[in-house]
Amino acid sequence: MMSARTSCNAQGTHLAIPLRPLTLLLTILLLTSVRGFGAEPAAPEKPALKSAKSTAGLVAAASATSSTLKGADRPSSSALEQRWGIQVLSIRLTANGYLVDFRYRVTDPKKALPLLDRKAKPYLIDQASGQRLIVPSPPKIGPLRTANPPEAGRNYFILFSNRGGRIRPGSKVTVVVDKFRAENLVVK
Repeated sequence: MMSARTSCNAQGTHLAIPLRPLTLLLTILLLTSVRGFGAEPAAPEKPALKSAKSTAGLVAAASATSSTLKGADRPSSSALEQRWGIQVLSIRLTANGYLVDFRYRVTDPKKALPLLDRKAKPYLIDQASGQRLIVPSPPKIGPLRTANPPEAGRNYFILFSNRGGRIRPGSKVTVVVDKFRAENLVVK
């Protein structure tokens, strides 16, 4: 049985907060998925602390502002945009290094459809070692990726397991989903 710490949110409801990092991340993802099933608005709003009264509101506000890269830090994705209808926003370590978070924005829903196909099994290749990292699929939640129908201007994510810490900041990786390949991405 997993141990948990109990706390109260703004409404006085008791919440069980898991102590293990991966379980904590899954809890946060579930809380934020209520906002849009994992998809974020293209131009994230600046969160107002007055409207973020609950824990879920604070988590959603934090995820909306921290997922995109600014100008020069964004990987060049013009070829990906023309062929696959997406812009790569970021690839970074999360959950204390246990997961690699790949974020992208859909610009053309028809072209991006293969990336969101539930039957496609995404994986990440560490270019230094050639090892493949998969998307975790907890039994109660399913694969840790967005698989909703694509909408132009929405942001989507895929989380890859980094068990053993193979990927570190600065690592070059390739993201593969069926025939889609985003190569030479540098992990932040």
